[in-house]
Amino acid sequence: MRSRQSHVNDTLLRIDANVERGNCINGVKKALQTEDFELAAKYIQTFLQIDAKYRDSGSNHRELLLASKKQLEGIVKKRLSAAVDQRDHPAILRFIRLYSPFGLEEEGLQVYISYWKKLGEDYTDYMVSKIRGLSSVDPELFPQATRAFRSGNFSKVVQDIMGYYVILEGFFMVEHVRKVIRIDKHVLDSLTTSMVDDMFYVLQSCYRRSISTSNINSVIAVLSSVVSLLGGEYNEALQ
Repeated sequence: MRSRQSHVNDTLLRIDANVERGNCINGVKKALQTEDFELAAKYIQTFLQIDAKYRDSGSNHRELLLASKKQLEGIVKKRLSAAVDQRDHPAILRFIRLYSPFGLEEEGLQVYISYWKKLGEDYTDYMVSKIRGLSSVDPELFPQATRAFRSGNFSKVVQDIMGYYVILEGFFMVEHVRKVIRIDKHVLDSLTTSMVDDMFYVLQSCYRRSISTSNINSVIAVLSSVVSLLGGEYNEALQ
C-alpha cells in the first residue's frame, strides 16, 4: 500500500514539475521580449533545478529552455561588451551579475577585472596628456610631474581596487575548494580521486587570474591564499 502511495505521489510531483517547466519556458520568452533579463535568468535557473531532479522527463521542454538559455547568454555577453566599451558602470554591474545563474562566475570576474584595468589605463593616459599639454609649465618638469601622478592618489585607488579583487578571489577560491572536497569521488583507472585534479584546476584558474591583473601584490596575496588552502582544508581532506 505504501509503495503504491509513494508511486502516486511521485507521479503527481512529476506532473507538477512538468507544468512548472512549461511555466518557466513561457516566463523566459516573455521576460526576453520585455528585456527583463534578471527575471529570465531566474526562470532558467528554476527550470534547471527542476530538470536536475526529474532528468528522465520533459526532454522537449529541455531543448526549448536550453535554446532560450543560449539566447540569453549571448544577449548578456553582447550587452556587457557594449557597456564596457561605453564605460557604463551601472550596466556593467547589471550584466556581470547575470553571469552567476549560468555558472559563468569565473568568466564574469575576469571581464570585471579587465574593465577596471582599462578604466585605470584610460584615466592615467588622460591625466598624463593633460600634464603634457600645460604650456605654462617648464618642459623639463613633465617627467617629474608624470611620475608624481602615477605614484600619487590614483595609485592608491588602484591599490584599493586590487584589494577588493583579492577579497573576491579569496572568497571564490575557498567556496570552490570546499565544493571540490564535497563532491570528491573515486575515478576509475586512476591512482587519485577526483579532488586532486579538480583542486589543481580551481587553484590554477585563480592564480592565472591574479597574474592577469599585472599587479605583483595581488599575485602574492592570491598565492598566499593558495598555499594556505593547500596546507589547511585540502590537507585535512586528504587525511
